[in-house]
Amino acid sequence: MIKIDKDIPVQESMGHKGKRRSYPFRHMDVGDSFYIEAENHEVGNIRSSIMGSCRAIRFKDEKKFMTRTQYDNKGNPIGVRCWRIS
Repeated sequence: MIKIDKDIPVQESMGHKGKRRSYPFRHMDVGDSFYIEAENHEVGNIRSSIMGSCRAIRFKDEKKFMTRTQYDNKGNPIGVRCWRIS
């Protein structure tokens, strides 16, 4: 049986490894892009984070964005680029 604790205060969220990402969506014009370099194992998490933020901006400001994983010459993922497309 799992023990239930009482009167334990909720800890402040540390977010992603203690830092919160801030993307420049609101400052981008159509055709602008930004790039985030990442380790192979981080690319999926970063792309997911960007896309989640893109969805929130799309509903709020009616701006559309597209992301693509970027690869080195050996086919290894090295980062994520995001474009404003409308």
